[in-house]
Amino acid sequence: MPGAITILRDSSTTLIRSTPGRRALATSLAGLWLLGLSGAAAAQPDIGGDWGDAEDFLDDGDEDEDYEQPPVTAGGLYTLETYPTAEIDRPLTLTEGVAELSAGLELDLSSENALEVFYGRLGARYGLLDHVELQAELGGLLIGDVTPTVLAAGGRHEFDLALGIESAIVYDLVNFRATAEIPSAPDAGFDIALGTPLFYSFTSELAILAADRLLTIHTDGRRPDLTAGVGALYQFVPEAAAIARAEITLPEADTDLDPVVPIIATLQVSPDHRADIGLEVGLANVAADDSFAQRFALLFGQFRL
Repeated sequence: MPGAITILRDSSTTLIRSTPGRRALATSLAGLWLLGLSGAAAAQPDIGGDWGDAEDFLDDGDEDEDYEQPPVTAGGLYTLETYPTAEIDRPLTLTEGVAELSAGLELDLSSENALEVFYGRLGARYGLLDHVELQAELGGLLIGDVTPTVLAAGGRHEFDLALGIESAIVYDLVNFRATAEIPSAPDAGFDIALGTPLFYSFTSELAILAADRLLTIHTDGRRPDLTAGVGALYQFVPEAAAIARAEITLPEADTDLDPVVPIIATLQVSPDHRADIGLEVGLANVAADDSFAQRFALLFGQFRL
């Protein structure tokens, strides 16, 4: 019968013999094949999109890691190139291998000898280790005669030499300092000054400093002097800071003797991390009867290398 479907069974295959049947079946199979391709394409994951998301995730992770990673200068271990411009950010001791040279000109501004006495200073600091610093200062009378103001301000004779060492007790917080102070006068002996310099920052602008000198041992037979001092530092901007300090010294630890109380104010400008220039003004002893008459000023500069 024309158009009839004849089915032949061949062990495992069923064949469609009629021509119209073959066409219908071919059409159906083609539709199913196209439908399968469409479904497979829809189910196939977007490889590029997934890798893009993964890259975004990795990038986000890297950014977070960089954000949380502390700077290489954490703990105050600066090199010369990363040394802070701001005074408040600097460590108590110079980093190993870093040196600082300083020079200053001190002027007697007392009412009796104003601008008649000039005292020169040369200083050096060197970081022996990250927590150990060597110090030296040489002072000498340039013009005029030795006066009480010059003596109280630190220059005791026509020539003075100080050699010291400073080491951290708690790094970047409190140190121990020992200094031998040697005057030019052979009969004056020399002194050994001991202190525990302390520096603590309350904020990024305000810090306290104290205890630079606690005890001065005399080698000429006098009893030791006792000293207590405190100061504050204010960082206006990274390139400028102001420091105010006050001390009280009991000569020979004797409360019956008049104390010596100097007050000093300093303005320091730092053009970059290598150099500082500044002006220091002070009263040599505000406990004296003529306290305001004993004035002095110091112009200074220092350079690190």
